[in-house]
Amino acid sequence: MRGYDKWNFPAFDKNTAYLRDAGWEVFSPAEIDREIGFDENDPDVVFTEQDFHLAMKRDYEAILKSDAIAFMPGWENSTGAKLERDFAGKLGLTMYRVDADKEYLEQELIIGLCEGCGLPVSSFLNG
Repeated sequence: MRGYDKWNFPAFDKNTAYLRDAGWEVFSPAEIDREIGFDENDPDVVFTEQDFHLAMKRDYEAILKSDAIAFMPGWENSTGAKLERDFAGKLGLTMYRVDADKEYLEQELIIGLCEGCGLPVSSFLNG
């Protein structure tokens, strides 16, 4: 969420609503952060390395309660999302790609790792 306007909370909110409308129970990192008092509208907010570590612990706790995880467009550029993806993969969670703007939700099928970058190479079960 770092590096995005308003920490990308509007995209999290939109995708959270999209998934809930489709019947999913959702743990949203943006909602979790708001619950502890983080204000995405505060232009002076400072997010330290310690804050990042605490956020990752909160996100890992949510992943431990989950059966699946969904990634929004741009997840590949997020340090936190890459860590969450690796953790979810180790737990055997089903992974999805979601994009509420395109009304898109597809389950991923990991078919290997990129030799140059180490990121998962994916295909889609329905596509």
